[in-house]
Amino acid sequence: MGLRCLHLWCSRQAVILNNADTFRSKLGPVMAGLLGSAVKKFLQRRGLMLVNPDFRWGVSVFSDIRRLAQSQNWSLDQVFDVGAHFGEWAGTALTEFASAQVCSFEPFPESFTQLQQKLGGHTRSRLVNLAASDSTGEKQFHLYENSCLNSLTDSSAWTVKANWSSMASIVVRSVRLDEWCESEKVAQVDVLKVDTEGFDLQVLQGATRLFERRAVRFVFVEFNDLQPREAVTGGALLPIDSLLRSFGFRFINTYVDNVGVQGQLFVTSNALFMLQP
Repeated sequence: MGLRCLHLWCSRQAVILNNADTFRSKLGPVMAGLLGSAVKKFLQRRGLMLVNPDFRWGVSVFSDIRRLAQSQNWSLDQVFDVGAHFGEWAGTALTEFASAQVCSFEPFPESFTQLQQKLGGHTRSRLVNLAASDSTGEKQFHLYENSCLNSLTDSSAWTVKANWSSMASIVVRSVRLDEWCESEKVAQVDVLKVDTEGFDLQVLQGATRLFERRAVRFVFVEFNDLQPREAVTGGALLPIDSLLRSFGFRFINTYVDNVGVQGQLFVTSNALFMLQP
């Protein structure tokens, strides 16, 4: 018997144990307890701790969404990844949401090629070579040496902090998500993940008709600060909260990716919102 059911991934301070129930059922409670105790001691000697996201909120957004969905008897069938880049988040979502179709939006041609290579052969993956915004049409898309910073704005929080200018721009096609869903006959989006480097609020403003008919259940969105900052486009959580709250969403938790301490403090984080039942 292999131990594929024991899924550990590491951060600098914690090791996250996924699929713990499967792990216990395969080994039995006694063996699982003994092995778990040994693993905990091994990690503690190295300054790490073992975390089970099924018992602690705010560790894994995937675990939290599953638990919240189960509490309402909601299925997780349709997931949108807006700003998919190479498919890093979408690939994990395909594993964590075992029955969901994951629809990935990525406008930059080179990143979209990488996305196709990673997820193009997956039966539950749909890839869309478009940007999402608050309007449908053509838009300038700003390019950076690090492609994960590419954006429809040239004044995102990180590029302003680093004083980086875009090295070029291209024209991409942009859609409102509510219009795209209508044209593609997508009735429900169970999880909407948005990471568009400063353009997240506009993406959500382009989904308002979905919000009006309560067709989105969870929103997972990147932010860098609470309040808007001068000369910076996006990155502020409070305007996003104000928009989503007006459609019946409730803030659930934050998930910090990184805290930069060199020079001005800079936070890269994500927030989870849930539609009030």
